[in-house]
Amino acid sequence: MIRYVLFLALFVPVMLWGASGFAQIVLGINSTINFGTYEFDTSHRVDIEMGTNGNIALANQTGIVYSGGASPGAVTISATPQDVVEVKCDRSGRIIVQENGQRLNINQLQISVDAGVPYGSGSSCDGVGGRRNPAAVIDLAANPDPVILIGGRLRVFRNRLVSGTHAASNTGGNDIRIRVIFQ
Repeated sequence: MIRYVLFLALFVPVMLWGASGFAQIVLGINSTINFGTYEFDTSHRVDIEMGTNGNIALANQTGIVYSGGASPGAVTISATPQDVVEVKCDRSGRIIVQENGQRLNINQLQISVDAGVPYGSGSSCDGVGGRRNPAAVIDLAANPDPVILIGGRLRVFRNRLVSGTHAASNTGGNDIRIRVIFQ
């Protein structure tokens, strides 16, 4: 019974009062993200940068080669065409877990709307605090059912990678949580 109630709580919109005094609906939507697989030397370090288009770039790297399999996160927003929504990212859902259970943090999230872009060209999506600007504002009359694509950067310090897939969906990982605020 408790599991059922908690599951429902994750997907029920929350009514908040905005600065204008009107009620807002805030919806949290989860998405997984997969940084792919790698071959590496015993001594290695790297910044793995994935664009919202799923392309991988390796920066500040030594002793590592990308093998493939990366896929960005994706969330579709469906609502009435009269709605305008703000998109923000929750800072809590940024854990990638390697197949041995070791955790790596995504330290820079980026999003784009409908079309993927290389890392560094997306909109920074760094939190949901009251003063944080939204990463995107979408008029659903002009763009019904937009797809929010999610990329980011994994900073891997010395010799921390292990073989296998590096994904939020591995046991112990956390999905990326997108906040959609209806105006």
